[in-house]
Amino acid sequence: IGETIKRRNKRLVDYDAARSKVRKLVEKPSEDAAKLPKAENEANNLRELYETMNAQLTSELPKVIDSRVAYLDPSFEAVVKSQLSFSQDAHNTLEDLRQFFPPETEGYELEEAVEGILAQMRELSICGLA
Repeated sequence: IGETIKRRNKRLVDYDAARSKVRKLVEKPSEDAAKLPKAENEANNLRELYETMNAQLTSELPKVIDSRVAYLDPSFEAVVKSQLSFSQDAHNTLEDLRQFFPPETEGYELEEAVEGILAQMRELSICGLA
């Protein structure tokens, strides 16, 4: 759809340029009398082309927008289910690994140990941020 909109916009620019050319020929007639009818014909052809593309877009775009629900809802549901499955698998795997850690590392003691290690790392000031 994006490409069709770009093409339609290009047709509009072409049509505007052709109308400008016709307007200039009307304001300042050329020595060649065939230029004005030729320019008018070209402008009419470009107008018809633009109007055809515009009508096609205005009729098809609402259909595409209305059909987004049929595509986006199942896709969103699949993403959520995938995230749920990943989270459950990760939780189960970590629960299986829990048996290999000593019991004293659970809960508050573990948080305290992690904070102690982080404090030691901060004291190193290897980045010069201390």
